[in-house]
Amino acid sequence: MGEMAQELGIAESSRVMGVTLDATYRLVQAGKLPGRKNERGRWLIPAAAVQARVADRAARFAARQ
Repeated sequence: MGEMAQELGIAESSRVMGVTLDATYRLVQAGKLPGRKNERGRWLIPAAAVQARVADRAARFAARQ
């Protein structure tokens, strides 16, 4: 896998996490996923937070197996 940017937009974050755009917006708005709006009003999410959420979901899934 190539190097990931430090911050991802909502669409890229959604793709990486395997969830819908709406789900990603809800996670950010609920404070479950950190994010900030840039000068254009677009949400940016730290790539490390997206990767951590993916790893956490994978770990929880593996624990159920």
